[in-house]
Amino acid sequence: MDKLYLLGVDPGLTNIGFALAEYTVKDGLHFIAVTTACMPASTCAAAKVIARETEQAIAQSKTLLDWLFGAGFIGDAPLYLCSEELSTPPSSAAVRKAGLGWGVVLGTILGRYPRAVALPAAHPKAIKHYVARNRSATKERVQLALEDHHPELQAMWPLGPRGGTGLVEHAADAAAALLYGATTTAFRSAAALL
Repeated sequence: MDKLYLLGVDPGLTNIGFALAEYTVKDGLHFIAVTTACMPASTCAAAKVIARETEQAIAQSKTLLDWLFGAGFIGDAPLYLCSEELSTPPSSAAVRKAGLGWGVVLGTILGRYPRAVALPAAHPKAIKHYVARNRSATKERVQLALEDHHPELQAMWPLGPRGGTGLVEHAADAAAALLYGATTTAFRSAAALL
């Protein structure tokens, strides 16, 4: 084993951000790709909402697997999953939907890759503090801080509507969660064994 992978995920309601990085002793941590998967908003009647949300979550996980293979991910190396905690009130339908999406993605990855390890989800403020040195940093400040330390990200951000960067916030949150995950004891211990 000469490398480790980290997958950062920003779970969301209809958009989910992904960031993939590789770690080697020689080169350290470098990003391979970042992206955002967009799912159509649910327009189902109340009785069909759960079924529709499950379909969306499964579609997200298929999108993730397609993206991992397209990004050059090698399935025999250990993969560490890093995520931002869901920050919406726990009783809301938004948390149920985002949690369902993340649960299916997590289950898909852990089922597909026996060497995958799910790291504990981190609070968004802890991630912001680690990346931007400010617990209440704006999304733009987080993105700029990421680019300062990893300039390769500037060329990887997904484009939003009309060529803008509207989808960058989800990819940036995933990249920030990934960097925070790289500081965990579980990841650092595995990296020390390379």
